[in-house]
Amino acid sequence: MDIGLVSESLKQSHPTRRRVNKLARLLSSRVTLDEPMAAHTTYRVGGPADAYALAASSQEVVELAQAARKAKVPYFILGGGSNILVSDAGIRGLVIHNRSKGFETQFITETGRAKQALSCLVRADSGVPLSQLAQYCGRLGLAGLEWAVGIPGTLGGALIGNAGAFGSDMAQSAQQVRLLDPKGEIVTL
Repeated sequence: MDIGLVSESLKQSHPTRRRVNKLARLLSSRVTLDEPMAAHTTYRVGGPADAYALAASSQEVVELAQAARKAKVPYFILGGGSNILVSDAGIRGLVIHNRSKGFETQFITETGRAKQALSCLVRADSGVPLSQLAQYCGRLGLAGLEWAVGIPGTLGGALIGNAGAFGSDMAQSAQQVRLLDPKGEIVTL
């Protein structure tokens, strides 16, 4: 590694590091400083994140992202860690480890021309492991996500990357997505 690049990198990160430390004090016990990312990735590689916070719910992901934005600290949302390689230099800013695993099922009876149909809507947090969601849908007898049973990672990562296999993908499986937009507002697409 070129020493000049290392020292230049450290100079660039000083203002960010001061803001990270301030954010960590604000969030206190929710944040760990210099967390090794190797502990959170499938390939077990990666240097430290300046700051690391675990989010157990979608609401916590939003709160942490909004706190980082307000503090002008760059942030990165980490899902299952299965489709990422983190440099030995680590990640500048706050890593929000999305462990939101909630999901709900809503059965809907639809009545039409002399027919009655039952449909099902499954809502899931972005931190739900995709294979777990696919298995759950299979146990309910729901079709459309069976291609995802063996895919590692989370629903959020699968949506962002349009994961797919066996002739199907997330674009064909998802009907609606709620997300935090660049302005910090929750929108539905």
